[in-house]
Amino acid sequence: MNIVFLGGIYLREDSLYVNENSIGVIQNAADVLQKNYMQGLIENCKDCDITLINVPFVGGYPTAFKKKYFKAEKNIEVRNNFTGDVIIKNCSFLNIKGIKHFFRFFVAAKEISKLNKSNDDLHIICYSMHLPFLLACWINKLLFKNISYYVVVPDLPEYMAERSVFSKKIHSAINKVSYWISNKSDGLSLITKHMAECFSGKVNKIIIEGISSKNQDSNLSMDKYPFDKFFLYTGTLDRRYGIKDLVDSYIKADFSDISLVICGDGNERKYVELASMENKNIIYLGQVSRTVGVSLQMKALALINPRPNSDAFTKYSFPSKIIEYMQSGRPVVMYRLDGIPSEYNGFYFEIEGVDCLTDMLKHVGSLSEESLGLMGERAKKFVESRCSPKQQVKKLVKIMRLSNQ
Repeated sequence: MNIVFLGGIYLREDSLYVNENSIGVIQNAADVLQKNYMQGLIENCKDCDITLINVPFVGGYPTAFKKKYFKAEKNIEVRNNFTGDVIIKNCSFLNIKGIKHFFRFFVAAKEISKLNKSNDDLHIICYSMHLPFLLACWINKLLFKNISYYVVVPDLPEYMAERSVFSKKIHSAINKVSYWISNKSDGLSLITKHMAECFSGKVNKIIIEGISSKNQDSNLSMDKYPFDKFFLYTGTLDRRYGIKDLVDSYIKADFSDISLVICGDGNERKYVELASMENKNIIYLGQVSRTVGVSLQMKALALINPRPNSDAFTKYSFPSKIIEYMQSGRPVVMYRLDGIPSEYNGFYFEIEGVDCLTDMLKHVGSLSEESLGLMGERAKKFVESRCSPKQQVKKLVKIMRLSNQ
């Protein structure tokens, strides 16, 4: 079986280039999830030829990236990125805002057609409802009958960002096309069961709420970060995700011996920066590498996901940081979100109401290290037994093999 993963991964050889030239949010969560899908394919498909067509997810020039042209590294060492045999097609593209998506479509479509040199079946896994990728898959399927494509849906496009009235109208039209092409696919990998109601009942669907990472342990020295007891948030600083509520609740709790450390970027960055200047116990580190983020997670008193359950999009969302947090072995504090399977209940400290975050921070801050460690280890064992790359991606491989018969 021939498998193509069409995505936007930050390969190790490109990571410094991406970090140095990005302005604002870097899509680290999407990067991790894609790499975990790749790992799952490698472990489940040892008899397959696996190719990665990689068109990295970066912001557009000049507002979100410093370069007009994304120059992808061509000299890629597979062993630096994956633990198996993978062919990597790392793609460059013109990155000017407003026209970049045409070039992303063109390079993706071209690479797919170049791979389709025989009559063998070609299974394409399209990461996300990114229209350039979807179009590349759909057009190639129209041209070549031996092609099938499957769409990984980590987010519904209408909920991915807050937009102006004019921008909403444009993206509404784009989203209709994205849904239409997704419904023409041979299968969908959804992140919550509620997403199924947004797609045609005729298309095959599986649920993969998230995938744990292999080798998450980090030996990074923490000498650069001299704080001791601290709550931690790592992720996008978006008002919809509750970051302002976290800062306000922490201040209200009035801790003298527990800091709040925040990592990330987003539309509430200025609020976080101002709070850190006014309160010495609020420490804002900006956007950090995954290595630093994982190291901080493993040292934290507790990890906070302040996203409330009040918005409609929460039932279509499984925050990827939940599995990452739980895998650290440290306890997680969060609301019970509609998109999270009930099996996760009891493996985190639940914030029971809109105004209860302050009380929960105080409660967790008063617990012994033994109690905190026990909760963290239970959650770690749970996600590692449920969400391994091999176990989760096997669901997708199964529907691909069935279509191959």
